Amino acid sequence: MAKDIKYIAEIKAKRLAKKQWTAGHVPGKIYFQVIGNGSKGSPKSVYFYTDQNKYLFNCGEGTQRLTQEHRMRFAKLENIFLTSLHWDNIGGLPGACLTAQEMGNAGLTVHGPYGSDLLFQSADKILILNELNVLHSDCLKVVQETEKYWHFEDPILKVRYIPVKSQKYTQPEHREPPLAENFDRYIKERNFRRYDRDASPPSPKKQRFKNSPQEDFLQLAICYECSIQPKPGALRSELCVDLGVPAGPLYGQLKSGNDVALPDGRIVRSKDVCSPEEPGATFLIVECPNETFLDNFLSVEDFTKYQAKDKNLDFIIHFTPDKIVNREEYKKFMSAFPESTYHILLSGSKESSGYLGANRAQCLLNLLDSNVFPYLNDTGMRTNLSESDAAKSGQVVNGESCLKYHLRPPSKFDWESVPVLKKNEVISEALEVPGFTDALRGMNNQIEQLGDLHPGFESHSYPKITFLGTGSCIPNKTRNVSCILTETR
Repeated sequence: MAKDIKYIAEIKAKRLAKKQWTAGHVPGKIYFQVIGNGSKGSPKSVYFYTDQNKYLFNCGEGTQRLTQEHRMRFAKLENIFLTSLHWDNIGGLPGACLTAQEMGNAGLTVHGPYGSDLLFQSADKILILNELNVLHSDCLKVVQETEKYWHFEDPILKVRYIPVKSQKYTQPEHREPPLAENFDRYIKERNFRRYDRDASPPSPKKQRFKNSPQEDFLQLAICYECSIQPKPGALRSELCVDLGVPAGPLYGQLKSGNDVALPDGRIVRSKDVCSPEEPGATFLIVECPNETFLDNFLSVEDFTKYQAKDKNLDFIIHFTPDKIVNREEYKKFMSAFPESTYHILLSGSKESSGYLGANRAQCLLNLLDSNVFPYLNDTGMRTNLSESDAAKSGQVVNGESCLKYHLRPPSKFDWESVPVLKKNEVISEALEVPGFTDALRGMNNQIEQLGDLHPGFESHSYPKITFLGTGSCIPNKTRNVSCILTETR
């Protein structure tokens, strides 16, 4: 259930106060975490986590549900970066914004191609974001109008927008949202009951949809070059003592990188009493949506410059679909980078969706009837920890849901965070519930008796059971379906 507005305001005030208090602090923990890897039913989304701010790269349908299940809270989320306007990347935006609003986030900026705001404008009648200020950054426009190298920068992260155009790309004209300002006309044209039958006749179909977003919005992708701000060096107190710096606030100023003046007039420089700063990791977020982008994608100078041996690039996260990743041109592109660069693929090649709760629920239902409730076809869901050894070999890593890559402290993969389905434990827990075993045995006896009374009962085509899907608007880690259609004849 959504929080009351007054509670949202209180949470927002607390978050703003905490943000101001931590503004000058250097985050001690930074890591990337895969939310979904693009397998069937799973979004392609990656979370960039720090102690102070959080960043989301793409937000497909299902992102909200996976973050709810695996406790990746949207608190402190202030920026969402979209690589393209394909539904796989934006389908979860409304739910994510609603959750961010309930968390008390003050504002959210969506970075992406032109048209990223149309989804919000079209749904403004049902997507109520009165307590969340959502801004949109048109990446291509920013690139064209600024000479700065970094197009987005805050105390933690620097981001450069890299537009990649399809061969079919044409500059889209400004278009009105299809439902927002024209919502009343939209309703009238469909003769809904809230309007009189004598209302003016609907306009022609072609005219009605002339302002709708067309395919040209999908002919532009935005890749991102990202660099973490360097970590200031540690203050060496023994050097401060040798230079006669009195203990107190001056130590804090020196540690923050500021030079200070002593009472005797001497100037003490921060670099003289601090160890060298620690450079931040550099990485790329890329997507080549289809074949029409490939030639332009492979020739981007912002990519090829990192293929030099003297360039440091920690990793690349590929949102590129599997059919493009498997092309020889793309494989050659990946192999051109230094051997120290990791390639994390979110191409949907892994079968695991990451929905551990749904798999556990299906294991319990399978005890009732293995034919009606077969195990989910989630063949990539790990059932033990040793399977990660094969995935760790080489520099190309298939991103699994919840996989972490730590950037601070020292860089490493964290495979322990990937969900593991332990069917035997789930079944054992169920069988230990008092009375469950007897009830299960009794149900099976009744089914056998039905088979004796009606020979061939199991071979009949009826009853037919159809799972119609979920109708819940609140993410839940164990939900599977909320409506079941049973046909008896």
